[in-house]
Amino acid sequence: MMFFGGVYVPTEFLPAFLETISSYVPPSVQALQGAWIVTGAEPLQLGAMALCTAILGAVAARMFRRD
Repeated sequence: MMFFGGVYVPTEFLPAFLETISSYVPPSVQALQGAWIVTGAEPLQLGAMALCTAILGAVAARMFRRD
């Protein structure tokens, strides 16, 4: 996810199809910046972030075991 978010390689250097994918996968810089600034984020980007949060939160809750 960090690769698609532009952490390792700036998204400008990715091929076109990977750049498109990276705009919708968190932690995409575009999605997060759009959510934080006045212009707002695209609904699809917010939905993708919410979906990843729900899925990964469920996986974390299922895998966490307290002895």
